[in-house]
Amino acid sequence: MNTSLNNIHKLQYLETALVDDVNKVISSLKISDANYNVAWNLLKERYNNKRVIVQNHLRHILELSIVTKENVSELRQIADGATRHIHALKALKRLTDAWDDLLVYILTSKLDTVTADLLDT
Repeated sequence: MNTSLNNIHKLQYLETALVDDVNKVISSLKISDANYNVAWNLLKERYNNKRVIVQNHLRHILELSIVTKENVSELRQIADGATRHIHALKALKRLTDAWDDLLVYILTSKLDTVTADLLDT
């Protein structure tokens, strides 16, 4: 964070950085020194909910796309997506180290039949 910016500039920057529904949370606030802290607290209250963040990462893992035919690019997307969300969950201090069996089941269910059959042999 740039500490040389005053709260008015921070609020202006924050407003331009937010999109869609996120921006609506603070759109009614006038640009002022005091409203930067108000805006920041509103955003933290709405979006800094650890339970919701964890649930979103789990949902993204469960909703990884299903590979319909052998395709290295799609397999890489599944692996990268799972890895990204597992790392995010670890950063949130979730105990993911014992999830091996569950993750193997979830991720192999995303594989095409040819690739899945190769794993069974």
